Amino acid sequence: MKLYDLDGNFVTIAKNCKKPKFAGNGRSWDIKLKIVDGIETDWHYDSTWGRNMYFEFNGKWYYSPVIRTNFSDGVSQYKEYLFTKENPNDRT
Repeated sequence: MKLYDLDGNFVTIAKNCKKPKFAGNGRSWDIKLKIVDGIETDWHYDSTWGRNMYFEFNGKWYYSPVIRTNFSDGVSQYKEYLFTKENPNDRT
């Protein structure tokens, strides 16, 4: 599924996956709340490896590369509102 920002700009692709194993392998996880199509979703960030974020949306699990939007202060800032439709007029 493709995800877009408030202005309809392409942000990232989220691919189907199995629910990740949150325990074991020495991994640690952080959670970031994001709004996808008006639904609050918890995005689980693998803070050990830092490559992907995992989230459940409409009963399916997805993963997406970490979304970085601002490197000016050395801290990643994540977009909060994401949409599955590019055109803002098509969103419900």
